[in-house]
Amino acid sequence: MLRKTILTYFLVTLFSFATVKRNVSSLKRNYINTKNKIARLEKKISAKNLSYVEIVKRRQVIDLEIYELKKEILQQQNVVKTYRKKLSRAYRSVLVQDIDSESVEDILRRKVLISGINKRKKEVTLINSNLDKMSDQLRSLSKDYNSTRKYEDELLTLLRQLEVSKNDYVEQYVKIKDEYTRAKDLAKSQLRKKKNKIKYTYKRDFLSPIKDYISSEKKNRGITYKTKIVEPVIAAKAGVVVHNGSLANYGNVIMIDHGEEVISVYLGNFTPSVSKGAKVARAESIGQINAAVRKDLYSNLYFDVRKKNKILNTSRLVVKR
Repeated sequence: MLRKTILTYFLVTLFSFATVKRNVSSLKRNYINTKNKIARLEKKISAKNLSYVEIVKRRQVIDLEIYELKKEILQQQNVVKTYRKKLSRAYRSVLVQDIDSESVEDILRRKVLISGINKRKKEVTLINSNLDKMSDQLRSLSKDYNSTRKYEDELLTLLRQLEVSKNDYVEQYVKIKDEYTRAKDLAKSQLRKKKNKIKYTYKRDFLSPIKDYISSEKKNRGITYKTKIVEPVIAAKAGVVVHNGSLANYGNVIMIDHGEEVISVYLGNFTPSVSKGAKVARAESIGQINAAVRKDLYSNLYFDVRKKNKILNTSRLVVKR
């Protein structure tokens, strides 16, 4: 039954880790894809911004050209009006003169006046021709201005749409990045648990190193036993003694290798009775607790179980008495 429970736990843990790993991979793809989409959008926005700046400059140039041309047309139209007024006065002067009573001087004056009128008429005709050309140019510029302004408005609309899309992708990116980070942390956590726990099956198959103790204290994942009587220290589980020595200010220490890189450690006020390399059976005596210096003091024995030199939660491994 115990083996079946352990196997079920192992499979569930493995399946859970595989699911988290797939989720991390999926989120990573979404994270990278969204990041690339934002980069492409920023590149497109940058290019469109340059186009927009250029088209605005182009529109401003055309606007200035139209302004200058309208100003020139107005000036030329005023010149034509002035010439026409002068021509009208000249025509009246010619018409009011009596041809029969004219003197030689009057005839000469009349010829000069008519010559001036003809000259003015030619100038007016030339100005009108130029005005026609400028009007055609103005219509062409106005057409260019309208098409440029339309393109400018379209670019501005597109830029706004791209910015909206970018902001949407940025919101997605922040959300996906947060989910990806949490999933990655979860995967790392589960991987650590898989390395630290799944590789070693937790069983309550370790005995307490002493039987008659007054109290026990769980500290730093190990257990400290307190006793006032002289009693045997026993091997919590069968194995091989790999260390027998002392530790300054703490007492003597014995380490027993139980295989699969699992070691039990016994440290405190006791006298070892086994040597390094000795094979010990489960519950076999490996030493004896020393009496406390004073009757009101306790003798302490620290005990822990380690996997790859990492202390396991020893209280979960010790058989309850």
